Amino acid sequence: MELVRTIRQKLPDVYIILPTLLPRGQQPNELRDKNDRVNRLLRESCIGINKVQIVIVDNGLIQSDGTISHHDMFDYLNLTNVGCKKVFEPVCDLLHQILTENERERDLTPSE
Repeated sequence: MELVRTIRQKLPDVYIILPTLLPRGQQPNELRDKNDRVNRLLRESCIGINKVQIVIVDNGLIQSDGTISHHDMFDYLNLTNVGCKKVFEPVCDLLHQILTENERERDLTPSE
């Protein structure tokens, strides 16, 4: 949150995109729970802050039985190429949305 405050002071109109922490370990464990608590605190702390977006990046990594596939995280900590695609797709979608939103605003004439 200190980084968000520092960026906001120096660049008040910039968008800040914060990806959540990734899960850790093949099976559910204490470190995964700790990362979940940090993610929850981060989301709560950013409520109401203009142009700050939290992006949940672990969608699709945790399977229905609570495990993580080695195809997504080869050592259950670092992402594979397949895992990177899953994780950064929501970030890419949000960036695209922000950029196209700004393009539409620039395309409007003063009368619009």
